[in-house]
Amino acid sequence: MWKIRGNGGEEDYRAWRDSILPKLDPRTFDRLDADTSEEHYLRATWQALASGVHESANGSDWLSGFKGPANAAKSASQERSLIFKSADDWLAYNEQFGQGNVLDSVMQGMERGARNAAVMRTLGTNPRAMFDHVADRAISAAKDRNDFKTVDKLRALKDGALVDVVTGRAAAPQNKTIAAIGAYLRSYQAITKLGGVVLSSLPDIAVTASVARHNGIPLLESYMNALKSVVPGALSKGTRNRRQIAHMMGVGIDGTLGAIMTRFHGEDGPLGKMGRTVQFFHRLNGLQYWTDAMKEGFGTMLTHNLGRNAGKDFDALHPKLRQSLTRYGIGEAEWNVLRGTAKEAADGNMHILPAELDHLTEDDLKPLLRDTITHDEARNELQSKLSSYIIDQVREGMTEIDPRTQAFMQGSYAAADRVNPVLGQAMRMLMQFKSFPLTHIRRVWGREVTRDGADVAGIAHLIVATTVLGYVAMSLKAMAVGKEPRNPADWRTVLAAMQQGGGAGIYGDFLFGEQSRMGNSFLETLAGPTFSDASSLFKLFANSRDMALGSADAPKGKTFEMNLLQEARRELPFGNLFYTRAALDYLVFYRLQEMMNPGYLRRYELGIQQNQGQKFWLSPTWNPYRAVGQ
Repeated sequence: MWKIRGNGGEEDYRAWRDSILPKLDPRTFDRLDADTSEEHYLRATWQALASGVHESANGSDWLSGFKGPANAAKSASQERSLIFKSADDWLAYNEQFGQGNVLDSVMQGMERGARNAAVMRTLGTNPRAMFDHVADRAISAAKDRNDFKTVDKLRALKDGALVDVVTGRAAAPQNKTIAAIGAYLRSYQAITKLGGVVLSSLPDIAVTASVARHNGIPLLESYMNALKSVVPGALSKGTRNRRQIAHMMGVGIDGTLGAIMTRFHGEDGPLGKMGRTVQFFHRLNGLQYWTDAMKEGFGTMLTHNLGRNAGKDFDALHPKLRQSLTRYGIGEAEWNVLRGTAKEAADGNMHILPAELDHLTEDDLKPLLRDTITHDEARNELQSKLSSYIIDQVREGMTEIDPRTQAFMQGSYAAADRVNPVLGQAMRMLMQFKSFPLTHIRRVWGREVTRDGADVAGIAHLIVATTVLGYVAMSLKAMAVGKEPRNPADWRTVLAAMQQGGGAGIYGDFLFGEQSRMGNSFLETLAGPTFSDASSLFKLFANSRDMALGSADAPKGKTFEMNLLQEARRELPFGNLFYTRAALDYLVFYRLQEMMNPGYLRRYELGIQQNQGQKFWLSPTWNPYRAVGQ
């Protein structure tokens, strides 16, 4: 949109037209009315593209959104296409006016097409108007029964950014340059702060087990399945078969789609080199492997659970499985059709897979026919319900941000953007890494506390399991940097483990980690990594100025040098990976700190022991160079 729009002037239109016209096949203009010129068509197309209509799912093809002569609009609605002469012409155009490389463009095109199809199927060709109409009817019904709390909730929902999130319009920036700078800064924070994120993700196992429990799957089976999914070797026999089944369901391919970062960013990152750098970083820190493996394992467990229950009537299913299926529109009639598709899959187990519904005959689908619905429509509707059940349950198990949480965040961004684009980016930086705990509260605890009434057993399981796994994650991260695990009998350790496992895991890496021990105030730390880093850099600048001017407030030379080294250590890209941090500390940073301030490492070790009750299994004073020399 931004490349095509330029400054929005006539010269920008002419530049776009003169570039694309020689590349277009004459068939592009075959269906124009006699009184509609190519110039009118191209200008209307440029206006549509420059306004960003094509970058969101507006419920109709993007060319129908332009403003131009009525006959041009009519002609465009018949064809709605730009046909290039050759692949080379399209590649040349994409390089000049596209976004990212060719694969980025292809993936974005597929995503927009799928999003548009889903929006039209649910909300028609004018999604905002349809949503408002449905919301207004619900508000009127709530008023009639004097349910004013629901009225308030519905009004907040209507006025929020939910529709814009669903259509993709919420992601459109107010200013491309400011948005790009903000995206790059947030991506930089990811590759300097999230090196141990895979260790922080261990409580995912408890969350997926909790979701599995709500599908009638025993807890012990869920935990064993998670171990089989993520532990390579003997436990992971049949990994290739499991992956094949998972890809048939559309789960476990986040690494392929480049969507790993969305687990805790809550918004799209930059395309191009920086986006690929972040993806590469998540391969190095293990998050891509962890996420894909967990999704594959959990998805196949869900479909296998359906397959092994195929011999049961709907009323005989586990009550929690029956409730989960019902929430996705799968009732007795749908289940009776689905159970007939159960087959042995590549892993040797019985599964019910969406792909098998393609083989249903017209006789099989008769129980689902109603009014004027055709057999194909009944099949597609059933496939959609089954796929939605599987994919959404997997996403819930992985605590992926849901549209409601995303709408809350994007709504705050949009409100700030309307005031000033810089303020909008500041809001994004303020909320960085916070989408995960917000989603955890909404999806995980919402499921156990409010969905079907308080589930006491489920709440107890979550508290115990996430605390235990939170302690394991804390211990592994401590051992990775040379420390011994904290005393599990200490109440401070228990509270820290609950924070680590209860939703603060990813943001807690920043909030309760090294960042909060670097001299920043709690509010600076809570404001997010970008603002906290900016505060630290400003302090360094102020100290440098005071030293240059000989001010009485200037820090001592050694203190200033130590602060500078600490800042460099904290901001080193890829330096915080859980397996590189200790190596850099013992080989480089500890040695430099001791050279600058003899005795510092011993004092540091004693301070950690006194303040945190934690010892080092490998003392910072240990010098690998001396060890090799001996």
